[in-house]
Amino acid sequence: MAGTTVGAVAPLRSNDDQDENRDIVRNVFGDGTAKTVGPKSAIEAIESSRAVTESQAAMFVAQTHPRNQVRAMDRILQAFTRPGLAEKALYEYARGGQNISGPSIRAAEALAQNWGNMKFGVRELDQRDGVSTVEAFSWDLETNVSSNRVFQVAHERVTKTSRTRLTDPRDIYEHVANNGARRMRACILQLIPSDVVEAAVAQTMVTLRTNIKVTPETITSLIEKFAAYGVNKAALETRIQRRIESITPALMLNLGKIYNSLKDEMSVPTDWFEIAEPTNVSGSKTAEVAAQMAARVADSARSANGGAAPSTETPGNESPEAPPADAAQASGSGEQTTLVETPSRPLPQFGKMTPEQLVDAAEQEAIAYGLDSPDLAKIIARFGGKVNKANVQGIFETIKAEAIANGGGDGA
Repeated sequence: MAGTTVGAVAPLRSNDDQDENRDIVRNVFGDGTAKTVGPKSAIEAIESSRAVTESQAAMFVAQTHPRNQVRAMDRILQAFTRPGLAEKALYEYARGGQNISGPSIRAAEALAQNWGNMKFGVRELDQRDGVSTVEAFSWDLETNVSSNRVFQVAHERVTKTSRTRLTDPRDIYEHVANNGARRMRACILQLIPSDVVEAAVAQTMVTLRTNIKVTPETITSLIEKFAAYGVNKAALETRIQRRIESITPALMLNLGKIYNSLKDEMSVPTDWFEIAEPTNVSGSKTAEVAAQMAARVADSARSANGGAAPSTETPGNESPEAPPADAAQASGSGEQTTLVETPSRPLPQFGKMTPEQLVDAAEQEAIAYGLDSPDLAKIIARFGGKVNKANVQGIFETIKAEAIANGGGDGA
């Protein structure tokens, strides 16, 4: 029988031959076409082996050098005594009529770093058709417990009123990274004991209350930070229900949480501030002032093009008309004051000015006394919401009185 073939049975092949040709038995559930699965590339095999080796080594080191929870807790509390970290450690956002607060992304990273034996991060798995598939993960190497989130991020920035498509690679990267960082925070906080997180938050509050100092420099820095998100000084004052110069440490702490929420994209400015229209600050009269100022700018542009309409006012050298009877009361003083001309700041000749020039003169006067546009709008609203020859001197006097009441200079 040796050397004969029985029926149609194919001759046996060695393992080497089978590995070389990779023949696969016909799949009875398929379409009858035999499919061959080729071997992985050398680079893929090396990378896979390297990743496995690194993970095994990290787990071995973590399990042979377990964390000392007492020392880890001490490191966490000590870390959150640093004002620089404490200022970034909490966020706050509004949902369902309630304010929700918690540890920020930076706080979660500090917790994981000081708790020890943890691996965390964000990796982009795929990017196609304007959508990135991303995985955020956290892994406790000592206990071999992990938490991960796989999600998709569309390459567009969505607000309450608009949807903007992102095309710049840098914008796409930052958008994906921000979304991934928030999921990563959730993964980290899922693995660290809740009482450890609560202790870190409590230490943060103690640090902030101890180190918050309300100074002109910190107030200026706060205004500049919010200005990057389109929130001006007037909106901040509306939020805290007082002038920004009189802000308290508690309110400063609250605004710091809101800023961290905006920075981490947990909320948008309109969740906290009335910044859509000027009428949110001073009402309809302020809106009228804003419209008047906008018209002045448009008229100036037409003048530059040679198409300015002639003034309906008759120029002359007459003295400015007296302010209304309530001008002195509006200025906060019981007696009427008189503007004094000085060599450094000569009085403007109101009688020769158009209405647009009167508004411009009032703006310049407010700037000279350190008042901003919302303050000027409120003052003009007291005089009927318009600037004219009959009330401009009263407006000037009120600007000076407001500046003196607020501790401002003499405007020279």
